[in-house]
Amino acid sequence: MIATMKDAKGLGLAAPQVGKSLRLFTADVEDKVYVFINPEIKDLSKDKSSFEEGCLSVQKIWGSVIRPKKLTIKALDENGKPVKIRAKGLLARVIQHEVDHVNGALFIDKAEELFTAENAENAGNNEKRK
Repeated sequence: MIATMKDAKGLGLAAPQVGKSLRLFTADVEDKVYVFINPEIKDLSKDKSSFEEGCLSVQKIWGSVIRPKKLTIKALDENGKPVKIRAKGLLARVIQHEVDHVNGALFIDKAEELFTAENAENAGNNEKRK
């Protein structure tokens, strides 16, 4: 899964995205690779932010998703050892995005607004006409 994620230039990849019915995902954030098995998100911060997300499962569509800025995740690592990480920023966002996959949800289910490259190009053309 790590090789598939890196080949696709993704930040994360969940087992359901590759046809595996497992509660497992990988993440590659700031040159660090993580493996989370049976993840549980705890202690979501009340402070939230909106940020553009995309997905290897829903290509050529992006959307703004509001998510908590910080969280704690408990899981097993690739060696079956318990891990507990306090994540913030991009790592926290990737974890939430991938846990959504593990739970059967996609970012498009949570996005405030969705757009495609074509929508963005048309918006730029409309802006030029003004």
